[in-house]
Amino acid sequence: MILTVKYFYENDDETYDKYNQLWNENENRIIHLHTDLSLQKRMYTLNEDIKNNYEKDILAIRFPLFSFCNYIIKEIQKNNGIKYDYYSNLWCPNEIWIYNPK
Repeated sequence: MILTVKYFYENDDETYDKYNQLWNENENRIIHLHTDLSLQKRMYTLNEDIKNNYEKDILAIRFPLFSFCNYIIKEIQKNNGIKYDYYSNLWCPNEIWIYNPK
């Protein structure tokens, strides 16, 4: 499995606009990992998003909490994917997009 990880780091208003446009153009391919929720709600939301949008192929992380995100990224890199649907199925994105503001 080939996994592409794209790291977007905002340097100025121009890069912000460029990245925002790219993310908006690919919204139909993206499942977001919500980092502002509790761990339980984050996993529930991710589970539901994957279950309802299995065909999407990008996992997007904005403003990452790296301890949790690293766990997910490591599981994907080990080809374990993300368990969903009450942990009976696996979803493996083709790409992971990580966005960090300046």
